[in-house]
Amino acid sequence: MQEAFDIDKPWPVLQLLAADAGNPSTPPRALAELLEWVPPQRDLPDPDVRVLLWLRAPDGSLDWDVGHWDGEGWLLDWCGAAPEGEVVAWAQPDGPDL
Repeated sequence: MQEAFDIDKPWPVLQLLAADAGNPSTPPRALAELLEWVPPQRDLPDPDVRVLLWLRAPDGSLDWDVGHWDGEGWLLDWCGAAPEGEVVAWAQPDGPDL
């Protein structure tokens, strides 16, 4: 049975490893990272820092986008407009270890 979803716990993403194909003696490097999705009721990112947004649309569907908190509200980076619906959580990835 699947556990109930708890918004107050970190939302993990599986960390994957891959070896350097050009040099088998090179230790594996992370190509993905563990993200902590933070509900905006708990904390907000620094203003104008690009983050991933987990959004709930007015029809109840969920999707992600890229945006930032400008100190007063959320804005989508690709258009500069406020997202439709609700920002459920945000995460700030560091990117892959290349």
